[in-house]
Amino acid sequence: MNRQRLFLGLSAIIVVGLILASALWYFTRPTAAKETDKGNRFAEGGDWSTAIACYNAAIDLDAAYAPAYLGRGIAYEKRWPMQLDDAIADYTRAIALDSRNPQAYYRRGVAYYQVIKLDKGVADLSEAIRLDPDRADAYRYRAQMLWDLGDTTRALADASESIRLAPTDSKNWRDRSLLHEKSGNLTASISDATEAIRLNPKDRDNFWRRADAQIANQDSQMALRDLNDALLIDPRNQHLLKMRARVRRASGDEPGAERDESEATSIDAAQDQQARERQRVRDFAKHNDALKGK
Repeated sequence: MNRQRLFLGLSAIIVVGLILASALWYFTRPTAAKETDKGNRFAEGGDWSTAIACYNAAIDLDAAYAPAYLGRGIAYEKRWPMQLDDAIADYTRAIALDSRNPQAYYRRGVAYYQVIKLDKGVADLSEAIRLDPDRADAYRYRAQMLWDLGDTTRALADASESIRLAPTDSKNWRDRSLLHEKSGNLTASISDATEAIRLNPKDRDNFWRRADAQIANQDSQMALRDLNDALLIDPRNQHLLKMRARVRRASGDEPGAERDESEATSIDAAQDQQARERQRVRDFAKHNDALKGK
């Protein structure tokens, strides 16, 4: 009798152990969703290579999991050097698996813009807007593409719609400022840039944008003031320094122009050296990978 009870007790313990082990395996096993979530966390921290590895793992687990392709596409687009063809291929796969996701159309549209396939970019952004009419960023990018395609009326309408949908986003005002400048409406351009600065006075690009409009308006003094403010935010930006040098020279300040040009040249040289060092490290890593493969 005691042996029977002992046997039953041990059997119960074994069964409970198996149930617990199965439950532990079930809740800790890797899934496409979990790997994609991991990838998203690495992407939020800017670790694009590790994010791509997680998305690859997700796709290995489930080749029909659309969010993994979308995440990997964004990582390909953000990681330097950009892999835009791979990004577009992943967005296309994500759309094939889930054609109702506006984010996939939006991301592919932006990628098409970067590879100068404007008609395809406009088509994708239009679909993103159809699926999600409140996407201000889609209107903003579509405005830029429509302008490049020569449709100035629709471009300005899209830029205005992006402001209506997100009036506190300085990028919307800054982008419309550029379109107004291109159309010759410098008063409106300066006004929009001023609103962008009011909304975000810590963004050097807002001051840069208004400086550009002030130069077009032949107001060197105001342009110089904006460039000074931009350089307070980003003092080692060689493009801003070269731009300020041109304004100073046009205003008769040759010594100031020469100082700016000298500083810009030294920054260019330092950045070239850094770029060569990064390329050397990449070449060394590729060489090591090739040796490991032998």
